[in-house]
Amino acid sequence: MGLASRCIPGLCAALFSVFFVASCLQELPCRAEDASCDAVALLTLQLNRDVSSTGSGSTPPLQVYLFSSNALHGGSWGDRGASSFACSSERTTYKPGLPCTNDLSFLSYPGDPMGLATTNHGVPAGVPVVSETDVVVDSSWAALFDGSITTSFDAAGITSIGTTYWTGTAADGSTAGDHCNGWTDASLSFNGAAGLRTSTDPTWVASSTPTCNGTRHYICICW
Repeated sequence: MGLASRCIPGLCAALFSVFFVASCLQELPCRAEDASCDAVALLTLQLNRDVSSTGSGSTPPLQVYLFSSNALHGGSWGDRGASSFACSSERTTYKPGLPCTNDLSFLSYPGDPMGLATTNHGVPAGVPVVSETDVVVDSSWAALFDGSITTSFDAAGITSIGTTYWTGTAADGSTAGDHCNGWTDASLSFNGAAGLRTSTDPTWVASSTPTCNGTRHYICICW
């Protein structure tokens, strides 16, 4: 049985490339530091090229980042698109070093709770959730809503958020009963659930329900 009949197609192509290039190089000056002067190195280089060219080209995010809005706001952030666009603007303006291409507001809306952000918005599951300085807040998105978090926002260095921040989210990740009328109303007529910066128990996300005319920061997610 010949080599061609026993060879894996991708490996055969790589081997052919090596032998062809090596034969051509016999007539050319060769430097010891040049990988193409070493048949083994050349084979490795070609195989690596073949593998990388057939992959998806995308690398899954290693972690999900949390950061606070720069400014204080009442409860009238707008719909999900508006509040998430605000997060994108916040990140590009104030957090340009974050290695993110996606942004989402950490606000639960009716029918769109934070606990389902991995399903509804593609937030990566199974990776650590960290502050902008890489301090782990919890081990995964689901772990945020299991009754406690590993590190409080205060200890993680998620700063400039005051004592409490808007979330509209219940401890289990569902949409709280108070959410400033879907984050459209900054009046005394509505309330919004807020989280406590120094807490690691369920009050980190749901500690109080202040009226929506008060100003607070809110949290952004990026990955």
